[in-house]
Amino acid sequence: MKRIILFSFFLILLGCLANCVNRVTNGIEVSELLLLTSREQGIDYCKMLNKAINGDTDSIRQFALLEFGDAAGYDHGSVIVKMIKLVGEDSFIQSLSTINDEQKRLIKGYIDAGLEYGTGQPFEVKTINDVFPKLGVFLTTD
Repeated sequence: MKRIILFSFFLILLGCLANCVNRVTNGIEVSELLLLTSREQGIDYCKMLNKAINGDTDSIRQFALLEFGDAAGYDHGSVIVKMIKLVGEDSFIQSLSTINDEQKRLIKGYIDAGLEYGTGQPFEVKTINDVFPKLGVFLTTD
């Protein structure tokens, strides 16, 4: 009985990770923690990321506004930073044109975390204004 349960758990886990081949989508590594956390929330993280990377404005906005706490939030911030590099700062801003100040603060927090935490990025330890100057202005709230 234990073997059946373990095998079933393994199959479910593989199904969760299947959309991200080796946890990499379009060159962006997605942490296992982020995949599991998003799955718990009923979110197909890699599918949404792929749609966002392909320039779907609704998907970009929805993806950027996903809410994750703790370490998963840092991982999500790192993915957002890499996604912005792929879709372009202008497209990202255009996708967020209708968000409110609270949502701007959420996204800015993710980007700040992604810039600080994201490993292997050529712009580590830089601010949003250094890396994405237009986005820094857009996300500034009063």
